[in-house]
Formats: sequence, C-alpha cells, structure tokens
Amino acid sequence: MVRMGLFIGLLICGVVVVGACNQVQPETFSLAVVGPMTGSNRALGEDMLRAANLYANELNDAGGVQGRLVEVVSYDDQNDPELAVVCAREVVASDALAVIGHRSSSTSIAAGDIYEDAGLVMITGSATANEVTRGNRYAFRTVFNNDTQGDFLARYSYRILEQGSVHIVTDGSVYGNSLADAFSSRFRAVGGRVTSYHLLTEGNDAIRTLAQQFVSHAVTSDAVTSTSSDNSSESGTL
Repeated sequence: MVRMGLFIGLLICGVVVVGACNQVQPETFSLAVVGPMTGSNRALGEDMLRAANLYANELNDAGGVQGRLVEVVSYDDQNDPELAVVCAREVVASDALAVIGHRSSSTSIAAGDIYEDAGLVMITGSATANEVTRGNRYAFRTVFNNDTQGDFLARYSYRILEQGSVHIVTDGSVYGNSLADAFSSRFRAVGGRVTSYHLLTEGNDAIRTLAQQFVSHAVTSDAVTSTSSDNSSESGTL
C-alpha cells in the first residue's frame, strides 16, 4: 500500500500542477476505485476500497492536497470484463483524476483502451498479465508482471525444488495463459521439461478430478504448476 499511496500522491500533485495552469480547480479531488464490490470476489474489491480510503484519510487528515480533500468513489465490475467496460465509461464521464484498479487482468485489459482514449491514468495493484500495460501509455501497475513472475517460478521450481519436469494447469484466462507461457518458456530455458498442459474451465470439481488423476497415475514425481485465473483462488484446491 505504501508504493500505491506514493504513486497516488505524486499523481494527484502532478495533475494539480498541470491543471492549475489552465482551469479552475475543484473543491475535492476524486479517485475511482474499480473492482469486484459484489459477487463471489467481493472480499477482494472490499480490500481495494479499504486500502484506498485508508490512504485518502491519511491525506485528508494532513490537510489534503493543496487544501482540497481527496474523495474515493467505488465502482463495481464484479470481475466481469463486460461490466468493466461499463464501469470504465462511467468513470471517464465522472470527475475522477485517476483509476485504482481493476482487480484482475481480464477486466483491466477490457477497460484499458477506454481509459487510454480518455487520457485517464489507470493503476492496478494486482493485475499481472503482460497485456495490461503493453502498448497502453496510461496503464500502470505497482506489482510485477507475468514475465517476472513466470521467470521466478521457473527458476525456483528447477533450482530450489529440484524439479526437472512439470505439468502445467491453466484455466484459459488471459492471466492464466500469460503466466503459463512465461513459466514454460523460462522453465525450458533453464533446462526443465514441460510434460503436459491441462486446460480447466469448470471450477474446483474439475481441479479435484485432475489432482486425483495425477495421484492415481503416480505422476507426482513431477511438479504440478497451476496458473489459475487471478479472479479466484481455485488453484488452492490442487
């Protein structure tokens, strides 16, 4: 949260300096927080909103920015790319200076072009697919991307866990495919072998079934790497 807070603070100050040259400043500065505020991933969105409000309160308790308070406005995309587009259009039509979000890679990518066309900065603290920021001048993140994550996982699996071969399980999402590609490419580069790929799209029951198959066929001497969507925690059941 410290890195995100610093980024937001600098962003607000930058917008204030630029805006002061050519327009009357508003009484408050508005930040949009877009994520899953309802639905099965509600807790993730609530965490985003609490973090943003925590930093905004700290700013406001210290007098705000140039005497103006920072207002946080939430938008609910339910981790759905189609709803993310709807939310993005609402944000663009509002007084928001910047966007904190979206939570997942798929929603961030879906909304990214809308923010770029409007010249509105989007900052995600969780979406790691490379495509989120690739080619988008207004999309930023405060975390690693999947190239970095895949490289680390590949090196750790091969050198620390001493696994020479792996099975890759992915749910076919933008995030899952991006991480699977990054991991497999780097794992092969360091000398490992990818034994098989498995695509799962039916939730926890399918994951349990696959795990049972691995055990029954005694393939657990190989590592199993899951790149489940960043919308959920399904990979935890494997």
